[in-house]
Amino acid sequence: RILRALAPRAHIVGVELDADVVAAAQEHFGLDGLDVELVVGDAQAFLREDERQFDMIIDDVFVGCGDSVSKPDWYPSPGHELAAARLRDGGVLVFNSIGETEARCMQRSLGLMFPGLLRIEVEEYENHIFVAGPKDLDAQELESSVRANTLTRESLS
Repeated sequence: RILRALAPRAHIVGVELDADVVAAAQEHFGLDGLDVELVVGDAQAFLREDERQFDMIIDDVFVGCGDSVSKPDWYPSPGHELAAARLRDGGVLVFNSIGETEARCMQRSLGLMFPGLLRIEVEEYENHIFVAGPKDLDAQELESSVRANTLTRESLS
């Protein structure tokens, strides 16, 4: 909902492996009313096979459940390369990781591929969010934009 509100005219594509998760999102979160293209399938296969270019890719792919979640074994490679190949020039990859060890590995990989890389720590959680893209990414500008928007401001507190 937040992404749609922030980008009301954007073409948003969501990829989810589990059809039951998609059905639950449609039932409980009104996903059908958000004008999102839903792809039920494997994210790695989607990145390999779909030829479209995107301004932004938000990666929140995990395997496992509960306290045992982690990135699938196709991260960092070929996952980062596949995502980078789907970005338009100047595009941004937003990447969620969990745990410090995984985050360090992902940060090394992303740092080799993207000239700009920001790391966002999530207080009281083990998540580490990376924003990878052009060299002019600016942490203070990103924070100012988040703080200025009524939809995202609460995420800073």
